Amino acid sequence: MEIYKQIFESLPEALLVVDPDGRIIQLNPPAERMFGYDREELPGQMIEILVPHLLGKHLSDLFSQLAEKGVWPVDAGPELFGRRKDSSEFPVDITLNEMQVEGATQLLCAVRDITEQKHADEKFRGLLESAPDAMVIVNDQGRVVLSNSQTEKVFGYSAAELVGQPLEMLIPERLRSPRHGQHYFMNSHALPPGSKQELFGLHKDGTEFPVEISQSPLGTAEGTLYSTAIRDITERKVAERRVAESLAEKEVLLREIHHRVKNNLAVISSLFYLQSTYTEDDATIKIMQECMDRVRSMALVHETLYESENLAAVDFAQYALSLSKQLVTTYSLPGANVHLKADMEPVTMNLDVAVPCALILNEVMTNTLKHAYPPGHNSGHGAGAGGEVRLALRREHDGACVLEVSDKGVGLPADLDFDSTNSLGLRLIRSLTRQIDANFVLRSTHPGTQARLTLRLEGYADSR
Repeated sequence: MEIYKQIFESLPEALLVVDPDGRIIQLNPPAERMFGYDREELPGQMIEILVPHLLGKHLSDLFSQLAEKGVWPVDAGPELFGRRKDSSEFPVDITLNEMQVEGATQLLCAVRDITEQKHADEKFRGLLESAPDAMVIVNDQGRVVLSNSQTEKVFGYSAAELVGQPLEMLIPERLRSPRHGQHYFMNSHALPPGSKQELFGLHKDGTEFPVEISQSPLGTAEGTLYSTAIRDITERKVAERRVAESLAEKEVLLREIHHRVKNNLAVISSLFYLQSTYTEDDATIKIMQECMDRVRSMALVHETLYESENLAAVDFAQYALSLSKQLVTTYSLPGANVHLKADMEPVTMNLDVAVPCALILNEVMTNTLKHAYPPGHNSGHGAGAGGEVRLALRREHDGACVLEVSDKGVGLPADLDFDSTNSLGLRLIRSLTRQIDANFVLRSTHPGTQARLTLRLEGYADSR
């Protein structure tokens, strides 16, 4: 018996022993400190002096319940408060245990001061209520144990209506089955911590609305709970739809602009052609033809953009090959058969770079086709067979883009000075090269000629 008394005295928890009438028999030192009484002051006093309104029941009424349960935690009803000797009160949790001492029935009351817990709960509740989203706390069965006022605003359910209910009641029934692939909270681990999922919420009145849900685990004395944040994203979805519709409208408009520019340039090209029919002067006809080619090369850029998924950038490899084939068809000399050999890497250029490059390519290809293989030139393909023109587009290791046109023809005139010649075509090339901050080199290769344009595409996408 002495050993049990020592244990009773040494336990850190506040303990009270009372008889069936609720009179205090003894208490341990922690109970003295908790309530502020000396040990001699409490024996014989009713327990209500320390814990008023013990659920409104006389302790003798509890023994019948203890006979069935063995242990009776007094934490499921209204809040209990302990009262100190100085009349100050503090929140408590009480656990009651029936025991037999020398044939007499007694009640062991374990009292725990939960002031700090209450403060923590109040802070947590404050944080919960300050959240801009609907916040729902669920247990590991996915049932609601707590919710904030924002939840009622979003879903129309009061906190009392939600407690104990499965969280899935807040989403449409069609999304609750695993076979739909969008179910949420078929179990408490359906959504990985920190991730977000978009689906639909179900209002109390049966209306559906888009929501975004995220979940985080909370370690508590009652086990792991799950904090679920539910955000009504109706306004965001409306804004996204408006943006998508606006972008679609702008895409249609941009395609129409490219289409109209191409058509207008085609009209200009046709005007040059019609004008050329009113003269028999070969020099004038030549100028008109060259102008037609320049306009057509720009029109082809807009045609390529019109047919492209990316309305702001040109697949220049595809464009350069298409333009070069057109020029070969236009400028092939009678009896000559010029072969175009292409080695093209995919390179994407924005419109403000693609158009100058297109005009430069037009000038280079036109000059090559007109002058590289004159009649009677022996190219190694047989008499009068013409020759080969190589077109290359590649990206260098340093990121530079290189456009190159070369041939095995007669080469450049010995007295040609690219930097000083007044030829309109070469002057145009020099001007366009400066415009896109590029470098252009024209040189003889013995046999033949090589024209190389080198530029950097910082800020422009490379499709490789």
